[in-house]
Amino acid sequence: MNVWVAPASDFTKARAITSDTKRGVRRYFWAYTSKHVLYLQDEGGDENFRVYSVEVETGDRTDLTPLKGIRAQVQQVSDRFPQSILIGLNDRDAQFHDVYKVNILTGEKELVFKNEKWASVTTDDDFRVRFVSSFNAAGGTDTFTIDTATGQTKPLLSVGMEDTLTTQMMGFDKTGTRAYLMDSRGRNTGALFINCLLYTSPSPRD
Repeated sequence: MNVWVAPASDFTKARAITSDTKRGVRRYFWAYTSKHVLYLQDEGGDENFRVYSVEVETGDRTDLTPLKGIRAQVQQVSDRFPQSILIGLNDRDAQFHDVYKVNILTGEKELVFKNEKWASVTTDDDFRVRFVSSFNAAGGTDTFTIDTATGQTKPLLSVGMEDTLTTQMMGFDKTGTRAYLMDSRGRNTGALFINCLLYTSPSPRD
């Protein structure tokens, strides 16, 4: 189960650009260069996923997270940084993923956010860390806005244990001023809301 590319007009010319022989490649997507495919893969099912970049024309592969015993995750892709992505990497502390800006051509990485305690972070298309979340004593999650320059946080969203799997921040619109939220609080299903920055509890939203 590898990644193949082909002209949209002629699928008989399809060719594989990955060569996994064990687990198969399950998550992949185009980079904004339109010349590279990015994908995640572990080694033999160890769940230590690494992020790779493949140049479509040549097949040249770059391991963007060439470290043993770590788990990498794609944090953000943006058309404003076509040659870079944000990657979460737990190389410093296995419990927490720091956020790095990584060049998909060279593999060069730059620390964007040192994560000392947060279970997850939410970033925008400008590669800024905007929200951070942690588990609370009741088994739910609390989300905060964060000023990364000072480390100061403000409460934004509190979710009970019964809604943690179906209530979460989903990112931002292109202006970076309106946030998307999947929210099941006070409902029996999750729904998509926008402009949720204004609210910290269930209430009417735009």
